[in-house]
Amino acid sequence: MLNALAEINWWQATILIEVLVILIMTGVLIGVQRNFRKDKKKYNEIKKWKLVVTTEDTPDSHEAQKTYTSLIKRCKPERFEQPAKKALAIELFHEVSIHRENKAKLNQLKARIETELEVR
Repeated sequence: MLNALAEINWWQATILIEVLVILIMTGVLIGVQRNFRKDKKKYNEIKKWKLVVTTEDTPDSHEAQKTYTSLIKRCKPERFEQPAKKALAIELFHEVSIHRENKAKLNQLKARIETELEVR
């Protein structure tokens, strides 16, 4: 028994085990990729027939993104030196960040930024 264990080349056994683990992991990853492609095809098919409403396709989302970008630039707290305006800018900055996709709320915040922060 000891002679049989002594004759085993442990480096080759380790390499063989590593190769088997790599092959198993490759097989699992290929299976996951196939499932992902199937799911993506199903989703694209559903989207093609307009059964799924996505926010990225609506024109309002593009307008909201433009409004969000302009408001974030206007109410950056670093722009204000007075402590009261800086605190208000921080509050408005957070609100704009929270409502980044809500066009109606962004329009309300725009009016508030223009009046309270006096930024055009």
